[in-house]
Amino acid sequence: MSKEDHSDFIGITSGMSGYFAVHMTWNEEFGGFWEPWDTGFGRYPTDKGAKNEARQWANDEEIRLEIGD
Repeated sequence: MSKEDHSDFIGITSGMSGYFAVHMTWNEEFGGFWEPWDTGFGRYPTDKGAKNEARQWANDEEIRLEIGD
């Protein structure tokens, strides 16, 4: 039986301000779910800029990267 990896990761998402990088963390206290811990500085009209920022952020912080490609 394998256990799901609940270590923090950097990903991307989008909202009213455009695409942006996001640091996600696992919240065990309230039943177990992913929640945003922090967001990157940039807001981008396409996912390309957000992915570039996410890659750099994950590398700088030595956190896994989850951006889908």
